[in-house]
Amino acid sequence: MAILEHADDIPSVLAFRESSRAPLLIVSASPGVSWELGSRSVPCRDAGSFLDAGAAWQRGMENYGTVAELSRLIDRHLAAGAGEASGCDPRPGSDNFFFTKLLYDAITLRICILRGILREEAPAELISCGGGIPRGGRETGPGTLPFPPEERVFDRILSLPGWGCRWTSLPAGENPPAPAGSGNGPRKGGGFTRRFQGLAPGPARALQYLALGGSLGEDLGIAWHAAANALRGKERLVLMGYGYDWHTLAPDLIRAGYRLSPLPGDIPRKEAWHSPGGRISLPPAGPACTLGGIDFSPLLWERLAPLLSLYLSSFQGTAGISREILGRENTRGLLCSARSTFVEHIQARVARGLGLPVVTWQHGATGYFPWKMVECIELAGSDLHLCFGEGVKERLGDAAAGHSCTMVPAGSCELERIARGNGGSGSEYEVLYATTNYYRNNLYVSGPTLFSDHDLWQTQQAILGTIGELGVKAAFKIHPGNYEDAHIHAFLRDRGYRNITVLKEEGPFRDLLDRSAAVALDFPSTTLLQAIATGKPVFALTRHLPLDTGAEALLRKRAICTGDLAEFTSLLGRYLRHDGGLRLPDPSSREFLERFGVHHGDGGVLGRVLAVLSGLQPGTRAR
Repeated sequence: MAILEHADDIPSVLAFRESSRAPLLIVSASPGVSWELGSRSVPCRDAGSFLDAGAAWQRGMENYGTVAELSRLIDRHLAAGAGEASGCDPRPGSDNFFFTKLLYDAITLRICILRGILREEAPAELISCGGGIPRGGRETGPGTLPFPPEERVFDRILSLPGWGCRWTSLPAGENPPAPAGSGNGPRKGGGFTRRFQGLAPGPARALQYLALGGSLGEDLGIAWHAAANALRGKERLVLMGYGYDWHTLAPDLIRAGYRLSPLPGDIPRKEAWHSPGGRISLPPAGPACTLGGIDFSPLLWERLAPLLSLYLSSFQGTAGISREILGRENTRGLLCSARSTFVEHIQARVARGLGLPVVTWQHGATGYFPWKMVECIELAGSDLHLCFGEGVKERLGDAAAGHSCTMVPAGSCELERIARGNGGSGSEYEVLYATTNYYRNNLYVSGPTLFSDHDLWQTQQAILGTIGELGVKAAFKIHPGNYEDAHIHAFLRDRGYRNITVLKEEGPFRDLLDRSAAVALDFPSTTLLQAIATGKPVFALTRHLPLDTGAEALLRKRAICTGDLAEFTSLLGRYLRHDGGLRLPDPSSREFLERFGVHHGDGGVLGRVLAVLSGLQPGTRAR
């Protein structure tokens, strides 16, 4: 039995099958492999079919507690090596929780798949590709995935002892060039500031908020207000990283009389930290890193050790720079959004150590479905959390209380502006179909269900088939992340669907909304809030992301909403054929949007945020 993760490895496995002249069941671990094997008429089985989805989801949720304990174990073992800096105690494990949880899930859930294969098929031999050695060679760092998309993760796991069957690792195929970056950073403004960033990145960082107006005239107006605020010694707000709605509102904050200072997200580079033995020392993990008789601690530590070493070597520099910026006169607080890297956690802890409140602002959709990781990257370490609506506050209220974090419904200025706009002409595309990205076969568990890449691929084919057969002009917006997408283009090409344009990094989603007459979504997260804010027809499939019952009832007043794929494609097809018998929900219904997106929809986001900022009391939250 062979398990394949990359389509590039198919020739190697087929050649092995030919030379051995023995039956060989192929297990596909990615949509790209399934598509390529199907085009060659080679039968295969989805790797996810060997997984008990309910049990695996439960394990992924339990992993939060396991990883938290592992993180505390690492903290106790390594914290002394970082030393104290600027009143910020080192937490190497806890500050890297997000990365460790992704890594832990990626390994344990794949072990569950392999155990399912052994249990159901009892193969005499397991075959993988990769030679049992790391491939891809990317540096592990904050914000990166523990395994890059081109790596053969199953091959690495099978190299661990204890599987009890023969294993052969075949040479891997050549990896195609890695896709471009995600392009999810802050939008740059026009005019001189954009060009200045390439010439002088240091000073440009301080000017980044002056280029958010959209035109040279607006930029100059913001610059005038910023200069006046500086001359008058106005109160300073420090903004961490890319703050989503904070960046959208930055010009208004400057006009309101605040000075904005950015905290650099890059890591101060110093000599690499070494333990006395010359290598980083990690504690024995015991049962926490053993599953089904497989001790996966060597692989876990291999991926985690470089990040911990980077943490230890840069901790004092990161804390020192953060203290210097946050400790300036008249600083009122630290503003941020999601914090998934150790740099961001260190910066927030420095702020609290100085008595400065940490104010987070919800960075995407939540509230109408559970999303466990939000607690770890938005609520933990925050004093005050601005959320999009009362529904979010109710969902996260208990978790916020557990973190001593106050929840304040404020809305989203980005969603508010979409709702206030005219939605564009929508004349370019009859429908915009936006999908989510692949999770590399259940990369980590956070939402209400266990994601399946193959299941999502089946959904994509069904929806694209409906649109393609009707011949209407459509845009297919895929996530800009780094993952295989060649099979998507091959599917459209082989089916002859020339009416569908695939877009990945060609402009922001909001611009696509303006150019489209209707929107179809297979994963109703933040894109759902943006879409329903336009007032255009919206079709939301809840098969991959189920909504709470009450929330879905509200959504049905505004959008066509169903968890049944056949019903979804049928209704979408009727709309695109201009079926006069199809009744669309009321586009003016705003209950769902106001409860989970714009809070009252009264245009008062700026006023609520300014009221919160004026009420901050620096010096009272020192920890």
